[in-house]
Amino acid sequence: ARLAAGGTGAAGDAPLRLEAGVFPALVHHTFLLARVGGAYNALRVDANAAGPLFFHGRGAGSLPTAGAVLADLMAVAREERPNNTGFAESELERAAIVPPEDWRSPYYVRVMVEDTPGVLRDISGCMAAEGISVAQMIQKAGDGTSGVPLVFMTHETTARAMSGALGRAADAGLLREPAVYYRVL
Repeated sequence: ARLAAGGTGAAGDAPLRLEAGVFPALVHHTFLLARVGGAYNALRVDANAAGPLFFHGRGAGSLPTAGAVLADLMAVAREERPNNTGFAESELERAAIVPPEDWRSPYYVRVMVEDTPGVLRDISGCMAAEGISVAQMIQKAGDGTSGVPLVFMTHETTARAMSGALGRAADAGLLREPAVYYRVL
């Protein structure tokens, strides 16, 4: 979850907006999030005022799962409404959620292309047409039959722009197979 650009809610400010979702992403090995293993779950929250916050604990496996299920069953048996928010007596305001296609982050992209002059220009043109700036690009030699892998990292952009750029590349016949791309936290 990440608080997106917005104000504090004071008069004249834009309301705070939240990015929240579950999705595959690449995580740099120096982040604690990259080292979570076993029956543990973790959550990283990037807050405007507090910076990055990290929460870590048991979240899967027989005992943690059984404990959570049992607590919910007991609440239902008592005719209580299970409440796991920590706010027992009040309803929370609905958050203003940023649509996933508008989330901003760098991307890792791998495409298979023909090894022909101009292919880098054409792929870069598809990215530029959607306002995406390429940060790094590597083209490895291929075996001559299935094309060559072109791997690149972008600067921060939106999922909408990435989908648009890769759609342009596919429509132009530049891709030998569907692109592989992930957000980078």
